[in-house]
Amino acid sequence: MNKFIQTNDIYIIDDSIIGFLTLVHTTYKNKRLPEKIYDELNYKDNIFDSPVYIKEDINKALYMKKLIIAKLNENIFNEISLAILSNNKEKYNIIYDFLYNAFIHGTKINYLRTIKSVTDLQKLIKNITRESHRFKGFIRFSKTSENVLFAKIKPDNNILFLVANHFKNRLKNEKWCIIDEKRNIGAFYYNNKLQIINNLEISSVNISKSKEEETYEKLWKQFYKSVNIKERKNTKCMMNFMPKKYWENILEVKNE
Repeated sequence: MNKFIQTNDIYIIDDSIIGFLTLVHTTYKNKRLPEKIYDELNYKDNIFDSPVYIKEDINKALYMKKLIIAKLNENIFNEISLAILSNNKEKYNIIYDFLYNAFIHGTKINYLRTIKSVTDLQKLIKNITRESHRFKGFIRFSKTSENVLFAKIKPDNNILFLVANHFKNRLKNEKWCIIDEKRNIGAFYYNNKLQIINNLEISSVNISKSKEEETYEKLWKQFYKSVNIKERKNTKCMMNFMPKKYWENILEVKNE
């Protein structure tokens, strides 16, 4: 890794683990360190740059996955995969620098906190896992007329797969789907199989609640209202545990 040369190369990749590993494969083979890495959504064209577009290549990605696990370990690969779910625009530059230093220092990389990308990567992971944990409690399912449990979310990070895996175990005998409205992706679970669908046409997903569900929702709202003490209401405190940006899809508070 010490033979790598620093360049002014700017790369644009697909926002995915495959896109990132394809880029790593390219720079690993040509021994050229990128100056900047963007995903397609976060790059703005300008007359000064001559970016290189990296097309996803599953074979190159699998090669790099095996190499990372062999030279480092599976835990480091899992950390990289998790960090890619972040909404941070600098995530690929952070992850690349972390990986570059991991190849130099080996598996002790996570203890070298003086390297900025090491602490930055841990911040990305902490933010993702915290939001994922929150949504496991915030999600409110409604039963449709077809007896399917349905929920919508708008998370900051791309945590749908993490959340879906949680409910795959919690609701393994049910049929359910969770829609990420911000990214137009959906998680569908049926007959013990979990499927993630990208580029989902949200407007085409027609959901009608069952009459039983409408009744339960009214009862739940009444219960929530009755147990609240108006004089002791503390919205600021409540938002510390349940941030207001999530209220839109939380039945009991969405109209407050």
